[in-house]
Amino acid sequence: KEGSNAWWSLVQVRNPPSAVDSMMARRPGGIWIPFAWATEAENFFKVPDTVLKSSDSLDLRVVYHMATPDTIRLSPADLTKEKNTIPLR
Repeated sequence: KEGSNAWWSLVQVRNPPSAVDSMMARRPGGIWIPFAWATEAENFFKVPDTVLKSSDSLDLRVVYHMATPDTIRLSPADLTKEKNTIPLR
């Protein structure tokens, strides 16, 4: 999302195989941290501060309404770049 940075970030799944039910992230082997639906923009999720401040790689999971979830490993910095595109499949 435009305006995303190391302190605030919104992310959106584009062209999903089904409606997006939820997004979450975790450090490898850690607990999943859910992303809340953003109130600032429709169809975006707000990345929690704890995720943005992490220095480790993260597993990002997107859960769809009627499709198998996607999980990818990325850097927290990947979620802070404006208009960044990360392929899930």
